Amino acid sequence: MHTDQPNVDNKTDALSCILCASSAMLVYCALHDRLFGSAGEWSVAQCTNPVCGLMWINPRPSAAQLAAAYQTYYTHNVRQNGSFMRKFYLQLRFGYLASRFGYGSGKTNVWWKTAGRIAGLLPHRRAAFDASVMWLPAKSGGKLLEIGCGAGENLAHLAQLGWQVQGIEPDHKAASIARSKGLVIIEGNLNEDFFPPESFDAIVLSHVIEHLDNPLEAIKNCRTLLKPNGLLVMLTPNTDAFGHRRYRENWLHLDPPRHLFLFNKTAICRLATLAGFTDYRSFSTLRDANWTLAGSRALRNTGHYQMGCLPFAARLLGMWLLCTEWLSMCFNPDCGEEIVLISRQCDDSANNSW
Repeated sequence: MHTDQPNVDNKTDALSCILCASSAMLVYCALHDRLFGSAGEWSVAQCTNPVCGLMWINPRPSAAQLAAAYQTYYTHNVRQNGSFMRKFYLQLRFGYLASRFGYGSGKTNVWWKTAGRIAGLLPHRRAAFDASVMWLPAKSGGKLLEIGCGAGENLAHLAQLGWQVQGIEPDHKAASIARSKGLVIIEGNLNEDFFPPESFDAIVLSHVIEHLDNPLEAIKNCRTLLKPNGLLVMLTPNTDAFGHRRYRENWLHLDPPRHLFLFNKTAICRLATLAGFTDYRSFSTLRDANWTLAGSRALRNTGHYQMGCLPFAARLLGMWLLCTEWLSMCFNPDCGEEIVLISRQCDDSANNSW
């Protein structure tokens, strides 16, 4: 496919898979940025290998186009935590994390632990609680790196729970907000020369791997930076999701031109294997599926969606769609809106069973 668009890097305009070198086909054409309004028109290609299925944007956006696409990105916003309901939610979450993962267990009374466990019976709430610590068990004093930490909300939360944290963020405005929280932030992209090998007990990427122009190189660098038995945890959109199958080119997580690569379970596991990991597991989750599904419906019906802004009726419909997805996951556990990959840096002298 050729294009007359300015500022497009035609050298990356290729229809072969970076993971398995198989041929690909265009599945969506003439897509626009309907979330933040940046200029351009994009297609999405998919690997034809049935045991891969990686998807990617085609042609690859130029650096100038990507810079424009992030000018008004949601990571520039600061969440307000002052409301009573927000404080109540955070206390419930802390009770759940104490009970499930051991965070501050001795500082949390049994009532909040029980209340948190009860709240965690709701599948989407449990997924949100788990994702807030990226499925990591408590490790007081453990060293953690978040790549693509945005405005630092999750990183500050992990610091409060006892991790020694650092972040990497390429967006200047988001990095400045994160620093204002007292966090140590490197502004730029991951380079293994930033740190000596085996520096971290955990490295996390939450909705970041899909934004990287070379995800395999990034994960190889992460593996180098992990200590023996260290954990790499990634959360990313799932192309096998219920929402993608329902809304197709209107699926919120396609997000052209910011999402350069999109994965399903087999593709993300192939990425881990190529990066040298031998001990990993992957599963899907319906965290925030109500917003994703309702937002996808808004894109289909109106052609636009403002992140986090939906009328009450649309939010109720989103909860109904979430319940439908939860039922679908009872029969197909790989159809959640997001996939999680947890990889361990193997220490041959240790028992690495999950």
